[in-house]
Amino acid sequence: MATSSSEHKSQDKKLTRRDFLKLAGVAGAVGATLPSLMSFGQVLGSGGTNNNTNINQTASNMSTTMNQQSSSVRIFDLDRAKPQFQSVTGSRTIMNADNFPILAGMGAALLRLQKGGVREPHWHANAAELSYCIAGN
Repeated sequence: MATSSSEHKSQDKKLTRRDFLKLAGVAGAVGATLPSLMSFGQVLGSGGTNNNTNINQTASNMSTTMNQQSSSVRIFDLDRAKPQFQSVTGSRTIMNADNFPILAGMGAALLRLQKGGVREPHWHANAAELSYCIAGN
């Protein structure tokens, strides 16, 4: 009885760090999304014994939750805010809990670099940072 080498490799393959991080990311996304769709009691299945009633209540509560979320939209216009730093090499506008209270523990920044401006290399020991270049050459 012969087995192909790909079948043999798949049986011996261990979970790599990269695969583990992918799975952890998916689990985190599902865990973060589920509570926003249902209340704590509905996730655990507590409540009445009639399934049809529970389904209708769940749909009603989800609709109410979605309406509450959409009615509490908050907007901060980084483009129109006054920069905290400005020079001939560029400007930096910061959005954090000081000027947008809902961002407690978080922040965002708009960095505009002119010719000759540099974003210094750095790292954060206890925070993640995403940087996107929108335009330039």
